Amino acid sequence: MLIRINDDMPLTDREFYLFMRERVSKQELYLPLVHQEENLFKLVLNEASLPLALEQGQTYNLYVTDYLSTNKEEDEDELEDSAYDSDSEEEEEEVKRSGYQYRY
Repeated sequence: MLIRINDDMPLTDREFYLFMRERVSKQELYLPLVHQEENLFKLVLNEASLPLALEQGQTYNLYVTDYLSTNKEEDEDELEDSAYDSDSEEEEEEVKRSGYQYRY
């Protein structure tokens, strides 16, 4: 997966991560992004690279972070997550009715 980061602050000397948070269990994981060129970063994502057990039906929120801004934005993210969580049962029912299945 290639990720392009556009930020007003210089990208040099900053380490970026893909921050994954499972919506129900709140399990968290940081995966490092590898700098490719200018503002392009690479991440190889596969089940073997994840210490969390992936199960069908889990939903993850994904964020790109450089750790510098994680703490002050975390409270805002929690508010967003709680809004999404309240709809999760309705979303699951809709997925069941539509016949779609998620594969990990």
